[in-house]
Amino acid sequence: MYGVGAVARGQMVRLMKEKGVEIVGAVSRSRDVGRDLGQVCGLGRPLGVLISDDPLIAVAGRSIDIAVHAVTNSLAGSFDQIAVCVNNGINVLTIGTQAINPWGAAPDLAKALDRMARENKVTIAASGFQDVYWINMIIHLAGTSHTIESIQGTARFNINEFGPEVARSYFVGDAVEDFRRSIGKNGPPANTLRYCAERICAAMDLTVQTVSEACEPVIAESDVECTSLSTTVPAGRLIGCTGICDLKTVEGVGLQVRYIRKCYQPGEKDINRWIIHGRPDITIENIDPPTAVATASTTVNRIPDVINAEPGFVTGDQLPQLRYRPLPLHHYVHAALDA
Repeated sequence: MYGVGAVARGQMVRLMKEKGVEIVGAVSRSRDVGRDLGQVCGLGRPLGVLISDDPLIAVAGRSIDIAVHAVTNSLAGSFDQIAVCVNNGINVLTIGTQAINPWGAAPDLAKALDRMARENKVTIAASGFQDVYWINMIIHLAGTSHTIESIQGTARFNINEFGPEVARSYFVGDAVEDFRRSIGKNGPPANTLRYCAERICAAMDLTVQTVSEACEPVIAESDVECTSLSTTVPAGRLIGCTGICDLKTVEGVGLQVRYIRKCYQPGEKDINRWIIHGRPDITIENIDPPTAVATASTTVNRIPDVINAEPGFVTGDQLPQLRYRPLPLHHYVHAALDA
């Protein structure tokens, strides 16, 4: 388990154990280093796996099939973390958003990781909530259309369900002027829905012609609690931001997506709404989708697919259709079935 933040300790470790996964190592940069993974993740029992801040220590002397990576959305930020696993012959399944469409998000880094993976005969892939709700579900719905003019997607999630790194990356607690200065210097933060929209285009044989991005602040109207940072954000400061992306294609189909990341106030719920304008018009909306839980469960169900896949850095279209796994996961690994 590479990364023992909110996603891992909240759901992922527990779900892996429930599906018969043997966890033999854990890596984290947090204050939990040296503690037992089972106790940190609230399993009520130790797993005999001590959390380390050194990935080489975590993998040393162990036969490891896959690393489940839940640290950062940036491919640049996760490059060394993924590389150390790959160079030790370990498959990698990450929830990092740029890995959804690595060839568009960071082609040079993707090429380097792809080469490493092929040389070591392992696979790198990404999954999470976006796997179905923001990519494959939309692709399947589009298949019921005769013509499409545009696709509009809106998603919102609660930053408080994730760790402090997520909160900081979306400017929680910052002053508006600091936010604008950062955007002006560094550009907008990674927008998961942009990478999903690019994957949708690729699956529908649409050629992206132009991409424009913007980012708007979400400002607290009154004091708002941020449990991810263990602080209260005062009125007038940011509790998140909204990423906006507009893709135009050579074929004339446009995709517009809005990705709202904020600390929720009482009564607010997650949003997932997609509208396909065409013949016919199609609308789908998930009422209060379980973003955090589904991120973990989707990733766990993907584990056998990544182990079974051909070596290299693969995208979702190169993996089988996601499905429910009622049996322990080793039953779905080809090597186990062949044996």
